[in-house]
Formats: sequence, structure tokens, C-alpha cells
Amino acid sequence: MSWQAYVDTSLVGTGHLDKAAIFNSEGTSVWASSAGFTVAPKEIEEIITAYNDKGDSTGVKQVQSNGLHVAGERFVVLRADERSLYGRKAS
Repeated sequence: MSWQAYVDTSLVGTGHLDKAAIFNSEGTSVWASSAGFTVAPKEIEEIITAYNDKGDSTGVKQVQSNGLHVAGERFVVLRADERSLYGRKAS
């Protein structure tokens, strides 16, 4: 299965997500994305930084305090660990 098929079928196709993108861990290459969903290089860098952040002494990552920007929209990060970032669109 290609990365594009994975985005279309296994992620967005479930109905649990509206949009998705997959890019490399360096943030230099977008491997697949939903139609019309564009994540800017600066936003990809922000996501990579959030994953690499080990958190403060209590384990809270900076992204949990500051939020995250994706496709020009701000998201509140509800949970952040070494595997995943969970958020919702900020109001």
C-alpha cells in the first residue's frame, strides 16, 4: 500500500479524520496528503519540534502550552507523547 492510499483509506477513509498528511521525520518531504490539505514547511517544522521535545520536569511539552499550527489553523494540543499529538481546532 502506498502512503497516499494509506492516507485516503486507512486514515481519512475511517471517517475519524477529515484530513491527513504524512511527511518524513526531518520535515523535508511530504509523502502523502489529503486533497487540498497543505501543511507549510514552517508548520511541519513546528510538528517535528513538538515530537522532539522531551518536556519539562513534569513531562509537559511546550506544544501543550502553546498549541500547534497546521494548514493555517491553530490547534490546542490535548495530549503529546513520543508517538502522537492529539489536538482540536482552537476556537
